[in-house]
Amino acid sequence: YHVNCTTVDGYETFTASLKGPTGASRVDLILSCVDNYEARMTVNTACLEMQQTWMESGVSEDAVSGHIQLLVVASGIDEKTLKREGVCAASLPTTMGMVAGMLVQNTLKHLLEFGRLQNQVGNLATIDIQGQLNQEADGGALPSDGAPKATREKISTMSSEVVDDNPYSRLMALQRMGIVDNYQAIRDKTVAIVGVGGVGSVAAEMLTRCGIGRLLLYDYDKVELANMNRLFFRPEHSGMTKTDAAIATLAEINPDVQLE
Repeated sequence: YHVNCTTVDGYETFTASLKGPTGASRVDLILSCVDNYEARMTVNTACLEMQQTWMESGVSEDAVSGHIQLLVVASGIDEKTLKREGVCAASLPTTMGMVAGMLVQNTLKHLLEFGRLQNQVGNLATIDIQGQLNQEADGGALPSDGAPKATREKISTMSSEVVDDNPYSRLMALQRMGIVDNYQAIRDKTVAIVGVGGVGSVAAEMLTRCGIGRLLLYDYDKVELANMNRLFFRPEHSGMTKTDAAIATLAEINPDVQLE
């Protein structure tokens, strides 16, 4: 969805796309990966109106710390303090990768109901600190030699068979080991990611590799060469919308995932 959800028309498009035929939300979880106040508040407002659970993520201006937070009701924090106007924030792919990893790890625990779900997790890269915070939450190019890329067919049922050509064998091992009761249930889950930038694009890739059933992607920006410090986008994506670039690559990684 190439849309600016902070405008009146964009907000209507955004909320309408989240709803099913009955008018209720059709997604199991929304991941807020936006980096500006207006978009963050838009996501918060939509989730509150729809009684929708969501996870918020953020990276500091100096790019050396980040956090995620599971939200069900408004926290009451003045979010204008999270990002100052006129500041060009630094951007490290390492910090964004760690935040995306924490985000997806807690997404899987929430969706598949295993382990201990943390309400809020933070990371401080300068001294390698990561842990729970004591706060309760209210399309890719051809290889350089021009050879065609390897592809795979869609798989109707996840198999736990341990063979080299089974892309789900190591994921289904979580079920064999008793960590998850039914890993294939992830195929029944829908996650919406708002903001397909340094954190959101990597989170989308991780969920795609995990075999999520459906991903809804939202961003109104285009890929620029200035985005190449991030982990997901490549130079040939420059000029494409971030949503189109993401879907082109994600569809090749796992054709079983439904992408919007």
